[in-house]
Amino acid sequence: MDKQEFLSLIWDSEFFNKKISRFNINKATEIENFYSSISRFNGDLVYLFSKEKLAIQLNAHFFLADKKVVFRKKIVSEQELFNDNHVESSTTLTKELLELAFLSGHHSRFKLDNSLNSKFNELYRIWLEKSINRELASEVFVYKIEQKEIAFVTIKKNGDSASIGLLAVNSSYHGKNIGSLLISAIENWCFKNNISTLDVATQLDNIQACNFYKKNGFDIKEVDYIYHYYRK
Repeated sequence: MDKQEFLSLIWDSEFFNKKISRFNINKATEIENFYSSISRFNGDLVYLFSKEKLAIQLNAHFFLADKKVVFRKKIVSEQELFNDNHVESSTTLTKELLELAFLSGHHSRFKLDNSLNSKFNELYRIWLEKSINRELASEVFVYKIEQKEIAFVTIKKNGDSASIGLLAVNSSYHGKNIGSLLISAIENWCFKNNISTLDVATQLDNIQACNFYKKNGFDIKEVDYIYHYYRK
């Protein structure tokens, strides 16, 4: 993709019933390229991805929607001591999993943007369904206590790397190390599938999630500042 051109996002456009495009810049000074190109944009919404935070005047039509941070961990060995019979693979969509999926997107820009959040639940339901069906995920692990699904994670393999899609733990079970146990299960799965690096994206403002990944050995790989620009 040409980083100085608008990329039409067909799926987003159809789902949100808006003409949506993406525009990438690497440096804050390249915002002038965006401004000079905006006259060519005949849609409704642009996701502007920037590698640096922009020093610009923000308003209701042009605002910072997300500070997306990607964490990475190298997979070098199997978690030999991991043997938790509460963790199992899932291929069934349940009400409990759906509630956890909604919880996983609590800080999502699609929930925080008032022009998009009416479809937040539907968006995450589709994401979960396609993960359960193995369209958007290679594996889905759930953590059960007395047959109740109280946590889950989705993982997608791409060559010798993999990425976590959705991850959430029922708030009633926070502080019980369940999220870390799911990470251990993922690391074992990665090791057995010859995966050398594991990535996960979250929001920089989601302090709890960032601290969780750091605690589990992840390092920051990159940060994207995502702005939503609505044509007036």
